[in-house]
Amino acid sequence: MPFQTHVPRLCLALLLIVEATAAAVSSSHPAVPGIGFSLTPNYGIAAIYFQNGSHVEVARIEGSPAYKSFMRKRDNATSIVEGLPGTSLLRNTACLPLQPLGLAICERDPDFDSCQGLLRSLQSSVASYLGTTFCYAGVVIPDQTWQYQGHIINKAFNSVGLRLTHRVSSAARLVLWAHHINNPGTPRYETQAVLAVDYSDSGVNVNLFADDEGVADILRQVYDQQLGADRREQPGHLQAIKAVLTEVTKLPLGYDLYGHPMPDRIQRVVLYGDAVMDGGFLDTLEAVVGVDVVDNAHSFEPVFSAAIGMATSAFERENWLDFNVKPAFGCRWRSRLYDASSEEL
Repeated sequence: MPFQTHVPRLCLALLLIVEATAAAVSSSHPAVPGIGFSLTPNYGIAAIYFQNGSHVEVARIEGSPAYKSFMRKRDNATSIVEGLPGTSLLRNTACLPLQPLGLAICERDPDFDSCQGLLRSLQSSVASYLGTTFCYAGVVIPDQTWQYQGHIINKAFNSVGLRLTHRVSSAARLVLWAHHINNPGTPRYETQAVLAVDYSDSGVNVNLFADDEGVADILRQVYDQQLGADRREQPGHLQAIKAVLTEVTKLPLGYDLYGHPMPDRIQRVVLYGDAVMDGGFLDTLEAVVGVDVVDNAHSFEPVFSAAIGMATSAFERENWLDFNVKPAFGCRWRSRLYDASSEEL
């Protein structure tokens, strides 16, 4: 029989061997839980998502005054970071043992320190719940365009021995993930308009999404830290909230990711944040988008939903075959979550 006739059979045999090996590995090593952190301007939140579809709300930890100041900084601080790449990281890692000497070059960065401290607390809470250490987690913040905060969070994450499953992401987008927002019963070309609203003591964050069967694209966003619920007693507060909601939802809503016109109304509302169930706020929201939409709003675990959504996404990302983010050196060796035979470089 010519050699060419054996090639298809050989390829099929090799494919079956690979699939059998992958199945054996998958069955012998349980999926790793997904860990999600949500960093708000006031506190940090941690959640875990497990293979059986359950989740755990692990911790909500108040940030220090320095942390709260850091999370409220504008991005004009970014130029300082980008002007000296690596300098701040080197200072923060190398200067700790030299601090008693009082060297000026070794003055600590309060933004980095406060972020690192909160991440360590969240890390410790999750490890305590799991009964072992872990190597990966995902992080969300209120506004994904915060370059300065994202830069510091990345550095602080690495410094505590963790690695990100994703880049630092938008809290609103992962809240939609936690609520399993999809688009059932509509034509494939029709996108639904979803409004995600965070009302917390630290501010109001309103995001308009074009959602097509779970693929969500942010069309508009207004985030105002001057309109937090801690200022609800100030004159004109709810009127200012109403103005923000009206601005984000004004018609026409524009076009979706594929260039199709958006619907002419808000079809779904997702609520999250530590004050989002405030009666005055909900009345204001109803006046803008309608009573029926608000009555049917999704409000699953409003404080923890962003962290839960990130934990869910981290679980799917980390247990995917092509996940290749290298852990911190020695992290897998110390943890009981991972294959003991896996290599670390």
